Amino acid sequence: MEQQQKKLPSNWQMLKSFVKAVFKHVSTGGKKVSKGEYVERLSICYSCEHRVASRCGACGCFIETKAAWKTSGCPHKKWQ
Repeated sequence: MEQQQKKLPSNWQMLKSFVKAVFKHVSTGGKKVSKGEYVERLSICYSCEHRVASRCGACGCFIETKAAWKTSGCPHKKWQ
């Protein structure tokens, strides 16, 4: 049985997600999470079954950026 390769959302969907995330991040002062929370988020993301390389398979955002921004949330509700 051949394993199906995971795909990112469409470019249009990723652009919409990115613009929305940047707007929210900037409009709230560009705050970032603590180093401990960042490491915890990365750990969750890197072991997530929805991850596609270094990107979130749900929204297409780069995991290292998404995990650092305080306003970001996990689309699969895995972060606290």
